[in-house]
Amino acid sequence: MVLGWLYYFFDFTHKIDERTLGGMKDIHANITRRLTEPFCPDPVLSDKINRLDWRAIRRIFFRFIDETPSLKTSNDLAFLSGLAFYSFIDLAAISCLFFVASAAALATGFAAAPIRWYMMALGAAVAVSVLGARAAIRKHKETSNLQLDAILSDYQEELRKRLNASV
Repeated sequence: MVLGWLYYFFDFTHKIDERTLGGMKDIHANITRRLTEPFCPDPVLSDKINRLDWRAIRRIFFRFIDETPSLKTSNDLAFLSGLAFYSFIDLAAISCLFFVASAAALATGFAAAPIRWYMMALGAAVAVSVLGARAAIRKHKETSNLQLDAILSDYQEELRKRLNASV
């Protein structure tokens, strides 16, 4: 229970993603770029856009997602792929921690030789988790791009208003 609390408290999931795959960081950058890029040449909005941070962009993006019925299914897909991504990241992190602890126990003589099978299983879990995380983040990016395409093609004027009002 204490280890779980420490894992949650120190936000290991997001820190591992930031330092390894950078999956969500890339998604955030893609959403920010795609939502603001059409308005960069606009002299009224360009200065304002440069001052927007991810929190403001996220608010605008998800408001469109929540208000647009045609994006409901893609929102569910994005939620599930994000959930899968973070689950894979967590599995990889926990498996790595136990792998290192097992290797240390084996090296110091605190564990018997059969622990090697356990370590091989943990290594396989890490490999499968990393592959799964990459697949999930690809699906997540694909889904967010579909959502962005819909917003940019159908709601560009409303997007302009929301960007302008956000600063």
